[in-house]
Amino acid sequence: MREALNLALDQALQAVERGADAISAQGSESGGYCGEVSTMALVPQVVDAVSPIPVVASGGIFDGRGIAAALMLGAVGVNLGTRFIASKEAPGSQEWKQAILHANSEDSIKVEVLNDISPVPGAVGFGTVLRSMRTPFLDEWSGKREEAPRPRPPEERNPGDAPGRSAARDTSHCRTDRGRHHGNPAGGRDHGQLCT
Repeated sequence: MREALNLALDQALQAVERGADAISAQGSESGGYCGEVSTMALVPQVVDAVSPIPVVASGGIFDGRGIAAALMLGAVGVNLGTRFIASKEAPGSQEWKQAILHANSEDSIKVEVLNDISPVPGAVGFGTVLRSMRTPFLDEWSGKREEAPRPRPPEERNPGDAPGRSAARDTSHCRTDRGRHHGNPAGGRDHGQLCT
């Protein structure tokens, strides 16, 4: 855990060195790409390391108690993401919003297989992993990571290929689960194709 904490602090210090006006201390409870250190452990250490630069806390904060805790740890504010997805004003199906509202902490998982399929942004730089709601699609592919399509190494690409992808590619290995990609249990657009 110490190595992960040092990595998170290094990110904050690099941002300050590059002129950041504020820092977002994003704990492992955050949706999307996040590191290994929990918000409650990370925030006070980042606050101490970058003071007087203001720090905003992110990850696992969904109500007034979490906001109060973040402020007590030295953050000047919070960044709420998933909680706003569940708001009536946000686009998305009612089923998806209800899934978020009724989820337990165990329903949120780190999804390593998505870095296998598409290493940018997660597997490069600071090595983060996507956190998402558990779905049958993600459970299936997390259990068979070795079968997930991988981007081609640079030496195997043709000129003009997009990074990590082949311009003329065989898609016979692709699997499509309509609307079940990236944790969307509610269905919707077809984003479930696992191809590089």
